[in-house]
Amino acid sequence: MSAGLSTPDSTTPATSSEPDVGFRRLLTVAWPLALHGLVSVGVSMNDVVLLGREGALVIASAVVASSLLTVVVIGVAAFAVATQIEASRARGAGDSGGAVAAVEGSLRLVLTLAAPVLLVLWLAAPVLTAAVAGSAADSTIAGDYLRITLLGVPLALGAAVLRAWATALGRTRVVLVAGVVAAGTDVAVSLALLPVWGWRGVAIGTVCGYAASAGSFLVWRLRLEVEHRPGLRLRPVGTERHLFALGWPEALLATFSTASGVVVVFVLAGSTPAVLAGVRLLEVQSMLAFVVLLSVGQAMLTLLGEAIGADRPDLFARARRHGLLVVGVLALVMYVVAAPLSGLFVRVVGGPGPAAAVGWLGLLAWLQVFWQAANVVLVTTCRALRDTRAALVASLVAEYAVFLPLGLLVCRVLGWDVLGVLVAHHAFWATFVAIVAWRARAAVRRTFGEQGLSAAAGRPALS
Repeated sequence: MSAGLSTPDSTTPATSSEPDVGFRRLLTVAWPLALHGLVSVGVSMNDVVLLGREGALVIASAVVASSLLTVVVIGVAAFAVATQIEASRARGAGDSGGAVAAVEGSLRLVLTLAAPVLLVLWLAAPVLTAAVAGSAADSTIAGDYLRITLLGVPLALGAAVLRAWATALGRTRVVLVAGVVAAGTDVAVSLALLPVWGWRGVAIGTVCGYAASAGSFLVWRLRLEVEHRPGLRLRPVGTERHLFALGWPEALLATFSTASGVVVVFVLAGSTPAVLAGVRLLEVQSMLAFVVLLSVGQAMLTLLGEAIGADRPDLFARARRHGLLVVGVLALVMYVVAAPLSGLFVRVVGGPGPAAAVGWLGLLAWLQVFWQAANVVLVTTCRALRDTRAALVASLVAEYAVFLPLGLLVCRVLGWDVLGVLVAHHAFWATFVAIVAWRARAAVRRTFGEQGLSAAAGRPALS
């Protein structure tokens, strides 16, 4: 089976035996990604915490700038998903050159796509931040903050591609180390410069964090074997179009996902601040659970890609079963441990008002973790089979055809508030999972055929 990307001299085998899709390798690849994800969530709140003494106006301005920065970084960096898909497939097929070509093509692609976006944002920063925040923020501060942090975006994008390459190689401890180094650098530089340059010091700290992450991956790159060492060749070689076709749905999905919180706020526009705060604190808990589950999905993508590259539907099925079992156990453990404490978390962080609005509904909110577990397995299956549009289609349908109208009905018309949002969330997940399950089955049949479909599903093929 073709790995999809190859080069004329890419004959060096990536592996000397069949891909290892066992439990031990899955967990070995996944746990550093889980810790890296939690570290990233923590450091994303660094700016607001450090700027606490600078005043509400500065905090609001920094939040506006950081929100725009996040959309750009997450949206363009999502193209790195294509890196992992193609690199892991090529490695499974024994094509080291094709795997490296995927990384180099992704680097060219993300930097090329980012250049005009960064230029426009740089020039329009004050106008754009003023349009987004209005009188709630200082457009001069927000614009300058955005311009400073934009300097680190090319480094962040390069690090994202190399992070995907490290994950495709199964060397995720490098990802964790780079994340810790980046977080430590961000905080240290911000703390050092804050007394001298104020909010500008925190913005510079963000840039230095991006640089530290990219630097960590570059040091790791120098330690790789020559055949696994990607370069930055500026001349296109024909792989970029294929990578773009895989990556643009992921970029749109990431961009729309950053705006999903706005939909929730719109649905709850007629409620009280306590209700909105309670829902937000429940979403924080759900996000942390999803970060842990998503790490298993990222590890699973590497294993599935290698199995597809090796043309082994039996190993593909085994990797899926292992992934499903791991995320299922994790979901159950997190529910049993965290769901009973959900209300206490809301009370400690948000106070008695949000806690009264949430009540026992933390138990209902945490049931979403099982939908998330199914989502991780199914979306990862679709990605491994190059159907990156599945999650985008499912997200748009579930968000705007199900969650939004249902949420408006149960929250604004029926006045269910927190309960209404959670009912709409469960409807969202049921729709999402149903769509990606259908797409995953179709992608398996398209890739392996009817005989392979039985093997990929873990059933003996009919003669």
